[in-house]
Amino acid sequence: MVKALDRICDEACNAAHDNYQLLILSDRRAGYSRVAVSTLLALGATHHHLIEERQRMKLSLILETAEA
Repeated sequence: MVKALDRICDEACNAAHDNYQLLILSDRRAGYSRVAVSTLLALGATHHHLIEERQRMKLSLILETAEA
């Protein structure tokens, strides 16, 4: 799961560098062959990673989940 969270954080940071303004974290494509990472965990990790990279104020984070 750590590799998946690292990938999500890196993709979010790349989106901030590419001047995206909205980032949607979703578990919509989870299923039998794709295990979902906890969206709440992914949101927290992404939020803190963007703060550390000084990119947090560039992106709005939106969470789409069936988990909550």
